[in-house]
Order: sequence, then C-alpha cells, then structure tokens
Amino acid sequence: MTVFSIISGGSTSALGYYTPWIILASVLMSVGAGLISTFGVHTSTGAWIGFQIIYGAGVGCGIQSPLMAVQTVLDKKDIATGMIYIHLRLYSFIMLTDFEGTAIIIFMQTFGGALCIAIAQNVFINKIYENMLKQVPQFSAQVVAVTGATDLRKIVPVEYLAGVVQAYSDSLDQCFYVAVALAALSFFGAVFVEWRSVKGIKLEMGGA
Repeated sequence: MTVFSIISGGSTSALGYYTPWIILASVLMSVGAGLISTFGVHTSTGAWIGFQIIYGAGVGCGIQSPLMAVQTVLDKKDIATGMIYIHLRLYSFIMLTDFEGTAIIIFMQTFGGALCIAIAQNVFINKIYENMLKQVPQFSAQVVAVTGATDLRKIVPVEYLAGVVQAYSDSLDQCFYVAVALAALSFFGAVFVEWRSVKGIKLEMGGA
C-alpha cells in the first residue's frame, strides 16, 4: 500500500492526472478482495501473500488520489480550518488538511472503515453458526464464535478440529464478500471523477 501510494502520488505530480489511479484502485481492490475471498484451509503462503499485495496495491493507488481530486476541483471558499485525522482501519494515519471537501472524504474513509468492520463481524458471527451446523454440529458454535482463531487448537477436541477449522475458514471467506462488493461499487464512482490536472495547484498531502 505504501509503495503504490508513493508511486501514484509521484506519477500524479509528474503527469498531472489522478483519475487513472482512482480507477486502477477500484480494479485492483476488487480483484484482490475477490482473490482473498477464495482463501481456504490449505491456501499456500505464496497465494495469500500475493493476493494481499494486489489488494494493498489497489488501496495504495486510491488512498491519496481522492484527496488530490477535491483539492483540485474545489474553490478557495471551501477552505476550512486544519483538522487532525486518525485513521481507524488496519493502520493509522495522522493527517493535516485544509480543505472542507477533503475533510468529508477523510470522514467517509473513517466512518466506512468502522461501519464495515461491524458489518463483517455480523456476517462472520451469523455464518460461523451456520457453517458449524454443517461441518461439526456436535461442537458448540458459540464457543468457536467467541474464541480467537489462534486459540482454536487449544479448545477444540482433535476429532472435531478439521471440521471447526473448515467452518471458520468458510465464515471468513464470506466476510470478505463485503469487501468485494464495496470495492466493486467504488468503480462506479471512480469512472465519473473529473479529469483535471493538478499542475500549478498546491496540494496538501496526507502522510502514511
């Protein structure tokens, strides 16, 4: 993510256009999230690392570009007082920004991350009960639901372990369908972003 954020930012500064990176971000995130949703119990190390790289590259392409977009298209009258932003997803940012539109994007990134974690958690809880009934009806789904993945082997009897691990894996895959859907939906917004050059415009960039 960091590498592609730097690449996209540098390319935008050099060529002037951020829209291609926003579109590429939607494509890579959709493909990456789709591949991650295929993870299984026996997925190879190369596959799970490679799929995350694809998804991370997509996030990197798109994390800064919308901030450039609003600073390019908004009038000076939309300048607001500086604000500090702390990202609430898998990583943290501290970002200073001077644009009201940027603040809206930052808010949506933060709110979207927090909201979708809750949605994915609900999907996981519902699916773990459903998948446990299919795989290992003899063992308590509630115990599995409240136990972290790293502790499963400590609490699950050996005779049930394979079924429990499979149920857990299937439930996680179904959580990633949320990411697939949202990444795919972002494409419809990406293709309508204005093609405006940033050359000659002073941009305030967020630091990762």
